[in-house]
Amino acid sequence: MTGCVATIPVVVKFIEKERQYTAKLEVPKEADEIYRIVVREIEKLPDVRIIRKDDSKLSVEASRAEQTTRITALTTGAGKSMVTITADAGKNLEDSKELAQQVVRRICQEVNMQCQLIVE
Repeated sequence: MTGCVATIPVVVKFIEKERQYTAKLEVPKEADEIYRIVVREIEKLPDVRIIRKDDSKLSVEASRAEQTTRITALTTGAGKSMVTITADAGKNLEDSKELAQQVVRRICQEVNMQCQLIVE
């Protein structure tokens, strides 16, 4: 028996502000499931540590060197959630972009989504 895995195209919007980089994506999964995936994937990154976690708000804050990233999952409807990833630039905005994009890529891989990145 052969199987086929469907990929779901998702647009990821990145918004760049003065010292902050934000990514938003809608995910066809429950927010608590996405939150567990995010925490698990952050824990796999050797150079990133969790500095604050709020299971009741489905929010986690992590840092790498001088960058801080906050990830929050919110339920938007039946079986859907909105994930917001906000990375503070620290000394280097490019590093914060890379960290936010790394988190997005890991979420997309874990839920088998094909993500299209759009910078606004």
